Amino acid sequence: MRKTVLFIFSLLIISSLLLAACGPTATEAPPTEAPAAPEEPAEEPPTEEPVEEPAEPEEPMEKTVVTLWSFTNEMETMAVAYECLHPEVDIQFTMIPMTDGEYQTKLLASLGTADAPDVIALEAAFVKEYVESDFLADVGDLMPMAEEAETFPFVIDVGTYDGVTKGYSFQATPGGLFYRRSLAQEYFGTDDPEEMQALLSDLDKFVEILDKTLRRINSDYDAKRFKNIALNKPRVHVVKDGTFYRWMKKRDKLGGQNKVPRLANTREYLDDILSLI
Repeated sequence: MRKTVLFIFSLLIISSLLLAACGPTATEAPPTEAPAAPEEPAEEPPTEEPVEEPAEPEEPMEKTVVTLWSFTNEMETMAVAYECLHPEVDIQFTMIPMTDGEYQTKLLASLGTADAPDVIALEAAFVKEYVESDFLADVGDLMPMAEEAETFPFVIDVGTYDGVTKGYSFQATPGGLFYRRSLAQEYFGTDDPEEMQALLSDLDKFVEILDKTLRRINSDYDAKRFKNIALNKPRVHVVKDGTFYRWMKKRDKLGGQNKVPRLANTREYLDDILSLI
């Protein structure tokens, strides 16, 4: 009996110890849980940028080729400016010097062939030779542009023949009369520009002044002019532009080293020139 009680008592003690071991102690604080880490936002998948397809290479612009010949480089500057305004045009510029008539020689040789230029520059000395021929095209359809630019009529007249306009000038170089005022005062009694203009306002007045001045400064001329015994009043012939050029060309005297004779004791030069009028 005693053994049975001790056994039961022993079970009670062991049960008490087990229960005590399982329960919380008075001195221990309950464990605190660490704050939960903030959740990081989910990464969005990268957006793929649209891939541009390479552009097809543009085909080069087909340009209109224009050949231009000149004897100075002034036209080249104009050609470059025109190309800037008209990128569809390609101007091929060629400059040929006027030395010994080289420009005209090459130009004349090219006319009527596949090598002839599209646009040419002409000098006042020989422009009429081309305008009055069949070499140049009728460009009268450009007249409205010339009128809009207020081009001087005499400049247009240079490029016109028999009512057909074949050329235009980009510049005008009118002539002027220069005189020494001291001599004008001595021979004409005035040096005032307006009075001088009135004295030389037309060809007849010019001839009159020429005759009087020659008689005053040349006694031999004055003696021959006395009552028209040996000489009549001078006759002044107005010739077309380019007449002296054609005359020098006829004599094979083109080029800067050759000069037009000013005086002659015979009518050989005069008659030869008059034959070209």
